[in-house]
Amino acid sequence: MVEPVKDGESITTTFGYDATGNRTRLTDGRGNTTVYTFNAWGMPEATIEPATSAHPAAADRTWTTVYDAAGRSVADLLPGGVKRQRSYDGLDRLVRETGTGAEATTIDRVFTYDLAGRMTAAGTHDAAQRNTYAYNDRGQLLRADGPAGSSRYTYGDDGNMTARTDGAGTTAYGYDVAGRLSLTDDPVTGARTVMSYDAAGRVTAEEYRRPTADGSGWSAEGTRAYTYDALGRLAEDRTVSSAGTTPLARLAYGYDADGRLVRKETEGTAGPGVQTYAYDLAGRMTSATNGATTTPYAWDAAGNRTLAGAAAAAQYDERNRLLSDGTSTYTYTARGTLASVQPSGGSARTLTFDAFERKVADGTATYLYDSLDRMASRDGTAFVYDGGSNNLVSDGASSYTRTPGGTLVAAATGTTRQRLLTDQHTDVVAALTADGTAVSGSTSYDPFGKPQAESGTTPSLGYQSGYTDPANGDINMAARWYQPGTGAFASRDTWLLDPTQSSGRAHRYSYGFGSPLNGTDPTGHIFPLVIGGVALWKAAAALGGATVITAGAYGAAEWASNRDWSWPSSSSSSSSSSSRGGLYDLGNAGAASAAAAAMSAAATRFGAGSSGSSATSSRGGSSSRSAWYPKTRQYGNGSWTYRAAQPQPRVITSPPRPPIPQNPNKGKHPVPAPTRPTPKPDWGIKPGAGSHRTDGSS
Repeated sequence: MVEPVKDGESITTTFGYDATGNRTRLTDGRGNTTVYTFNAWGMPEATIEPATSAHPAAADRTWTTVYDAAGRSVADLLPGGVKRQRSYDGLDRLVRETGTGAEATTIDRVFTYDLAGRMTAAGTHDAAQRNTYAYNDRGQLLRADGPAGSSRYTYGDDGNMTARTDGAGTTAYGYDVAGRLSLTDDPVTGARTVMSYDAAGRVTAEEYRRPTADGSGWSAEGTRAYTYDALGRLAEDRTVSSAGTTPLARLAYGYDADGRLVRKETEGTAGPGVQTYAYDLAGRMTSATNGATTTPYAWDAAGNRTLAGAAAAAQYDERNRLLSDGTSTYTYTARGTLASVQPSGGSARTLTFDAFERKVADGTATYLYDSLDRMASRDGTAFVYDGGSNNLVSDGASSYTRTPGGTLVAAATGTTRQRLLTDQHTDVVAALTADGTAVSGSTSYDPFGKPQAESGTTPSLGYQSGYTDPANGDINMAARWYQPGTGAFASRDTWLLDPTQSSGRAHRYSYGFGSPLNGTDPTGHIFPLVIGGVALWKAAAALGGATVITAGAYGAAEWASNRDWSWPSSSSSSSSSSSRGGLYDLGNAGAASAAAAAMSAAATRFGAGSSGSSATSSRGGSSSRSAWYPKTRQYGNGSWTYRAAQPQPRVITSPPRPPIPQNPNKGKHPVPAPTRPTPKPDWGIKPGAGSHRTDGSS
């Protein structure tokens, strides 16, 4: 595959395949080769990454998985002697996972389910540390209880969520006759937000109202208005108070012919008023101009960021791990987790990860996680989440309220109450006073998320609405921690990504394929491109194909691909698909959540409004959007086509399935061989026997 970069320069990526079509070799643009092998059932058998000076031995760059006779992955053997083991119940649902051999002790995780297959508990063997879930007779989540807090949910007759009660209070929701979210009553600010839509179903205004002094009604305090360009992309986002027409905060966007963001204007918030961006032919950002300052970016043939501003050229090893960037040097464990950061002339920062690839120590800070891989505490301060999602309710310093789709509404920090404004990248760019009449704090970011300018006060949620660690500036993106200073994650992606669309899409550490402002990474695994507020699934990574969601709504969605989930059965669809695994497609549950995440994030703010169906939000929570669902899995490839005029209303409110096992097979690449034959009695594999496989932790 030859990919142009600019005149006279291109990237060549080569692939090798076996006789059945399995991808067995990937050689990136730098000439480094990753090898894949497969077993007799056509399941991935090994991922062997290139040798490096720090880890030349094959054992330090090979990931191995053991299958049982039913084809379930029951163990992963990772470089450095790390081992993960899994147990399933009779319905092939993950019930226990353990890990050993990492730098830190790994706490077992245990899952239980009801007779309908819904997760009822996720935690450890210590019942006091479990998150529990209860449902109504329609399968909607009614209650989520955990060690640090609880959430309660109520629904209308049409299935739309009408109230959420958690540590921030009770947030109430109303809907119009089309089932779209029309009002939100926020307990933090005491305000009501009333939403308006145009004929295309796009949000055109959010009016802020507060109770009148005599309590007889509501008075308008301000309005946030949205306008769109001729292609349906968000063009302007303007917030004004009822007292005047001068915007309190204004964001405007411009796009190139490929739909990439090339201009952003801001008014009333910190940072330069105009920012412009340029890209190479491979879609990677080559410069960012903020006011009078231009920051150049350069990339090598494997998608590594080699230049960011005036710093010395960055150096990478053969596995695309950053070794130095002119200001710091970096070391890694054999399995690819960041082990240390040594600033020039400063003290080294040591990082420790457990066997589930979760960062448990970073310098002097320590972290604990629940069984859904959410950070449960930092230095003893408890974190609380909304149901089974990744949406923070409290980070110890602030509590947050949200729409049903997970979009931030407001934050309470001590006695300070603020209404939060996010841009189309979901960055928290401003905070208004509780009455919505003034900007009380704002932040601007460079393209990769490093704060550039700040004024006033804002909570700990920032770039991509993620929690930002106050000690090191890293951002929690669910499955992984992201470092905005380097534009890279602190651990390798545990999904096998698709390199066939672009050479950089196989990179396991980079954020956004070098195009950070044209999408978000809601799970730490996948980067859907978001253009004008609408998710475009050019990131077929781990999804197995290309998806395009048209601007404004899902109405004209038309796509065909190999995938492990299906549209709700209530939708009009035609499919012939095979899936892979048991009742729960644990290997791809996160992918389904990611797909739903991007769709809901786009529709919640700019797209289809509240169609009455639900999916995972941009931070992983349930939302009033349409969703894909993991299906039961069988070995083999299946393709199917979906065409629908409009998804049918349905609310999905159950917590997500366990987002890990950290199975090297997770994701659809390399693609398995044709359908596995039905096991026969004369096979050499006996019940309880293991099928050994070596595999890239994905």
